[in-house]
Amino acid sequence: MKRIKKIQTLALVAMMMVIFILAGCSGSANTTMSGSAPNEGSPTSTSGEKRITVGYVVKHLQDEFMNTLKSSAEEHAKKLGMNLIFQAPEKQTEIEKQVQMVDDLIVKRVDAIVLSAMGPVELIPSIRKANEAGIPVILVNDTINDKEADKQGAKYVTYIGTDNLQGGKVAGEYVKANFKDGVKVAMIGGIPGVIGNEERLAGFKEGIKGATNIDIVAEQPTDWTRDQGFSVMQNILTAHPDIKLVYAVADQIAFGALEAIKQANLEGKIQVIGFDGSKEAKQLIKDGKLLGDVAQYPEDMSRVALETVQKILKGGQVEKSMPTKVELLTKAKVN
Repeated sequence: MKRIKKIQTLALVAMMMVIFILAGCSGSANTTMSGSAPNEGSPTSTSGEKRITVGYVVKHLQDEFMNTLKSSAEEHAKKLGMNLIFQAPEKQTEIEKQVQMVDDLIVKRVDAIVLSAMGPVELIPSIRKANEAGIPVILVNDTINDKEADKQGAKYVTYIGTDNLQGGKVAGEYVKANFKDGVKVAMIGGIPGVIGNEERLAGFKEGIKGATNIDIVAEQPTDWTRDQGFSVMQNILTAHPDIKLVYAVADQIAFGALEAIKQANLEGKIQVIGFDGSKEAKQLIKDGKLLGDVAQYPEDMSRVALETVQKILKGGQVEKSMPTKVELLTKAKVN
């Protein structure tokens, strides 16, 4: 009888271990927690005040930019004594997973939500749910369609991030000033409809406005990845082998374009301007392989976002838009 009970106990332990392992492996989301989770551990900070719990959801963690948002958020949450739940889908096309993440944070009753929205309208119902639950929403890096948000009764406190229109404009102005003899340009965008993408493209066109010698001969979308930057660039080179300049709305796209140019033995004959300000882009500028890069500062976005959360939860007021620094990096600036 004792032996039977022992076997039963061992079987139960084994079954519990399997359940634990399966629970840990389910899903494909990136989730990290800093400090105590909601309703767990100490609910107060060392000063005796209630610890603020912030849910922070971004589009993915596939590049340096998004990982800098994460590391900066973790650093500043620690400095401010906040609990941080940082989440991201595996891929930047998994909008439904991002929606679910935001909805789950609402159920967990976090104190505030910081969001880099994948799409201009898809997250609006979740933002409205947060409003109804009394949870303030702050947008970083990516904003939403304000007209549609008003239509659905969804409101966010503020947008913190790059003025994408201005970022595209400074790139266009640089081209206008430095290609006076004329140039054929290919523009490679991200996912159509995403506001940041549309503004970066529109800003570039605004920057070259009035220059009759600059001709945009191709404008193609991608899914923001290096692989699609490569394949789209190959297609552009087939249709327009005489282009001299490429403007890409993200560094990963620009890197893919550079690889396609190199494979076509056109390295040095076609210039590329990227957008993000990553370490790899800066090194490529130093090496003379990338003409320029529109730099944005994700570390500032997360810092300002968490400081804003603290301010508004204490009754403070903030502007509806809080743009962070944007500038065009060239070889003269990175050396």
